[in-house]
Amino acid sequence: MTTDLMRKVLVAAQVTLSLLLLIGAGIFIRSLANLRQLAPGDLGLANRIRLMRSFDPASPGGAEVPDPYDGSPADYVEVFDLVEAAAKELASRLAAEL
Repeated sequence: MTTDLMRKVLVAAQVTLSLLLLIGAGIFIRSLANLRQLAPGDLGLANRIRLMRSFDPASPGGAEVPDPYDGSPADYVEVFDLVEAAAKELASRLAAEL
């Protein structure tokens, strides 16, 4: 494979993956809104529906995971680190409830 052809294939793969991730993010945001609408009178349930970053004690209130799409590889690493920190805290809380 020539370098030019390989570059085009990689760009096409990246664009395809990015579109899939954007579609997934849109579905997630819509699902979150739908869940909150299903529980308007049940504060106990509504308070349990949270954004991923809310589990990270180091993140500010209402923080979201940024989209690294147009960024550099370092932006993807940053997003991974943010999600990893939140996932560790979430796993810790879930383990404590078991």
